[in-house]
Amino acid sequence: MKNRLFTMMAVFGMTVLTFVAQTVSASACIWSAYQPEEPKLLREE
Repeated sequence: MKNRLFTMMAVFGMTVLTFVAQTVSASACIWSAYQPEEPKLLREE
C-alpha cells in the first residue's frame, strides 16, 4: 500500500512538472523572456 501511494505521487509529480516545463518553454517567446540574437548570416541588410 505504501509503495503504491509513493508510485502514484511520483507519477503525479512528474506529470505536473512536465506540464509546467512545457508551458514555460512554449510561452517564453510570447513573454519576450528569451530573444536570441539573430545570426549574421540570416540578417537581411
